Amino acid sequence: TARPSSEEEEEEDEEDPALKWQLDVNKLRLLQMTRKDLEATFNRPKFDQLITHFFVRVGAVRDREKVFRASEIVGVKKGMRSYKFAGKTTNKALILRYGTVERDYALEYISNSLISDDEFDRWKNHRK
Repeated sequence: TARPSSEEEEEEDEEDPALKWQLDVNKLRLLQMTRKDLEATFNRPKFDQLITHFFVRVGAVRDREKVFRASEIVGVKKGMRSYKFAGKTTNKALILRYGTVERDYALEYISNSLISDDEFDRWKNHRK
């Protein structure tokens, strides 16, 4: 068998890192926080910093129909109202990014289910 020359090996090493690590639905799921994860951590110190840049599956209403979206957590803030979450009262809201739009969502709207293939595809296409 022919061994690649050192010049060919260098070309392989210079390959675009983004091509080596293509984001797919399974990798995104590794970065997903479910409702159960949030219930276990929302009262911990530094929660706000720890969950930034993770992803969630959030329920929203569109054309009077409930839809779910994969969204990136870009921050945490004090929400407009207090509500019960995991047996405690909180007013925390996640700042979620979907494409170029950022919106606040109460923790109670985060799904426990994994992000679906279709939701991943819509998220990926929407972020362009």
